[in-house]
Amino acid sequence: MKISPFLRSMLFITIIALVLASCKPEIDKTLTPPLPSSPGVGETESPVVSEPTATETEPAPSVLNVCIASEPASLYRYDGRNSLSKESIFAALYGHHDGSALLQSIPGQDDAEDISQEAVTLEQGMMVLAADGTVQVLKRGTRVFAAGQNEITVWDTDLALEMKRSTIIYRLYDNQLWSDGTPLTAHDVLYSYHLARRLGLPSEQWALDRTANLEAIDEHTLRWTGIPGFIASDAMLFFWKPLPAHIFETLPDEDLLNHPMASLTPPGWGAWRISDWQKGAQFAFEKNPNYFHADTLQAEFEFLNFIVVSDFEQALSMLEQDECQILDKSYQLESLDETRLNDLTAKYQLVIEDFELTEQLVFGIRTAEDAFALDSNLGTVNRANFFGDQTIRQAVAACLIEPNLTASLLNKEWIASNLPSDVDIETLMPLSIIANPKVALTEAGWVLPNGSAGTRVASGVLGVEDGTAFEVTLLSGQSAQSHAIATRVVEQLAECGIAVTHQSIPAAQLYAPGPEAPLFGRQFDMAIVNWGQLDYPLCELYNSGQIPHANNYWIGTNIAGLNDGSFDFACAMGGNYAKEVMEQHVPALPLMPQLRVWLASPNLDLPEDIRFEDIGEIGCVLP
Repeated sequence: MKISPFLRSMLFITIIALVLASCKPEIDKTLTPPLPSSPGVGETESPVVSEPTATETEPAPSVLNVCIASEPASLYRYDGRNSLSKESIFAALYGHHDGSALLQSIPGQDDAEDISQEAVTLEQGMMVLAADGTVQVLKRGTRVFAAGQNEITVWDTDLALEMKRSTIIYRLYDNQLWSDGTPLTAHDVLYSYHLARRLGLPSEQWALDRTANLEAIDEHTLRWTGIPGFIASDAMLFFWKPLPAHIFETLPDEDLLNHPMASLTPPGWGAWRISDWQKGAQFAFEKNPNYFHADTLQAEFEFLNFIVVSDFEQALSMLEQDECQILDKSYQLESLDETRLNDLTAKYQLVIEDFELTEQLVFGIRTAEDAFALDSNLGTVNRANFFGDQTIRQAVAACLIEPNLTASLLNKEWIASNLPSDVDIETLMPLSIIANPKVALTEAGWVLPNGSAGTRVASGVLGVEDGTAFEVTLLSGQSAQSHAIATRVVEQLAECGIAVTHQSIPAAQLYAPGPEAPLFGRQFDMAIVNWGQLDYPLCELYNSGQIPHANNYWIGTNIAGLNDGSFDFACAMGGNYAKEVMEQHVPALPLMPQLRVWLASPNLDLPEDIRFEDIGEIGCVLP
């Protein structure tokens, strides 16, 4: 059958409309072909009719809509108020959260020569990393780990000692621009660093304390120098994300909090730039024409909107209606019950991030009362020394590692079907140092009175009266995950002959300041603690200088009470030393990640192993 040119045109237009509809553009479908002219009165011959034509209207640009659960108060990086919604918006503005997209290579990873150590002669007044893991001013009596020595040295002015320190070279890409077209240079990084120093925000303090100097070698190269005694293992912890110095450096620091270019429409360097913020409604973005990596950009969308929808069910309905194509991490979907998550997995694309083990089982090695009694030579302690011996801690950890507690808790359909390719839940936990924990406990003096079952009792255990049962209390918060972890800990330790009683208390009470509170007052046997994402090695939580006690106003992260110079030394060495010393001394056993989950429409073409910070690479499926 022969198809007329008119019908051929109309079919072509219809196909185009269907293709574009998969990305939800708005298309003007009012295509009216011109009518043939009417024959005049008395005409007997058929008129000559020109071929009908259709004029295609340009389709509206495609838009990616992301629903977020809350509206950030500000987009200023240093306002001290962080949230998951703010992280999502920063992903559009800046891309990868650590700023690595700005660098030609990552020091120590892509380029091993860009991170190094050197020896420096100690001088009074220097800031150094002391032997207990705290940053101190070097003075007479400061205890340090000097270069070439395996023991702690008490420094004095007449001692010629050296300590090692780290140096890192950062190389920015040339010809990189801010989204407003201004060159992005090393000066912008320096400005951000010095601003962070002046503001003194707690979130920046760890990195600032370990920084002796940051300087620009040239327009696109910086050199970071650490304090003596500190060995840097992760270079990106000391790369301050730049701020636009060309806009901010002439303004007083206190004015930045409310300055529109800092809090409302900050320029960025990511795939998108903000074009409008409708308070209480949405953030509008457009493609950044000055994006340095534009040649690799995969996005099919011209515009990006973050729509504020506080109610989850409403946001889910908008996802169903394709009014939102993504529900971001701010909805904390990981807290939903397993059945609901399985249902969401079947219907949408569910993405899981953040498999770092931030939730830990912490051992109460030395309570505050017992430490005071021993340090004051009072000779009496109030609690049996259940966990003072690291062999006991290793054995208890082995009871939980084999069978793998973490893998059993993560063995869920919605997790297994959405695991990133680089994550193996069977290998998330640390390796066990002890092959047979039951034998190790018996050899350490914790014996089974009936030979093979029941609760172990002490027989020749240092600091424990013979006949004392191995019965301890496990504290946790009241979240569903904490309850699940506690239940499994109780079950698996019972198999090893250790009786555990679980007690859950409100988080505000659990994490309250010392001395009365159980954690920071150091009054517990074992506790499930979630530290959140850390910007430094895990072992630094348990340096002896971090023990909370009366003399430091109960401020410190070493709630275990571990006080061991060899641990502090290995932790200061960084890298594999820091990882291995945690496995050897076991002040805490990492158990579970704080998973973050987001949802995407099945009509989005998500790259493999995508993270939300890769939002610039999201495209749409074309039929």
